[in-house]
Amino acid sequence: MPNKLVQADVDAVLEQGWVEEALFEAIEVTGLFNMMSRIVEGGGVTFDYGGRTQGHTLQKAGPDAAKDSYLVFLEMIKQQASA
Repeated sequence: MPNKLVQADVDAVLEQGWVEEALFEAIEVTGLFNMMSRIVEGGGVTFDYGGRTQGHTLQKAGPDAAKDSYLVFLEMIKQQASA
């Protein structure tokens, strides 16, 4: 968990020969993959992490699927822009 990272963790990585820039890049890449996974899975795509491709499916969204999404804000922006 990112909020559990403490200075001792950073020091341990740097003691292994990493430079601060490399550590930051590793944090960036990890964060990017985490974000992309959440976007993909939030969109209803599921994965079979065992490597079997037949487990990859797209779930159909129910009628309330977008009620708490950014689509709500998009509609608000469209309404304000047309007013």
